[in-house]
Amino acid sequence: WILWLLGLSRHALHAIIFGSMKWFADTYSDEEIFKMEECKKIIIQKLHGYLGDNGVLLYPTFPDPAHLHMQIYYRQMNAGYLSLFNLVDLPATACPILINSKGLPVGIQVIASRGQDRLTLAVAREMERAFGGWVPPTGTSLLEVKTS
Repeated sequence: WILWLLGLSRHALHAIIFGSMKWFADTYSDEEIFKMEECKKIIIQKLHGYLGDNGVLLYPTFPDPAHLHMQIYYRQMNAGYLSLFNLVDLPATACPILINSKGLPVGIQVIASRGQDRLTLAVAREMERAFGGWVPPTGTSLLEVKTS
């Protein structure tokens, strides 16, 4: 980290972050991993109980509009919006729903129970019809986009 901050590292920031996360993950004991796997099973059962074979959950793709390149590394906790349903093996389809006032896309994801990908795709198709679908980039200059 220090070498990267000083501009002396041979590694890209994302590799350093991934390596740090891997190092941290490798510190878990087998017992802790077992407990996490048990929690995962409970979460899967509860989500399937809520969704059943016909339900979908609409969930933000991200808590804010699209990030500029590399900004995700400074907002790691936001990745939970994307990884949560991947972690519990549920199908999720991302849908762009609007372009905000700064010209950045805002999206939502459609989640269903395991094996119900057809539902996420059907809802995504209807959302595309309702919201107009994908819109090409607006030509907004990166200098015009103010980040929070």
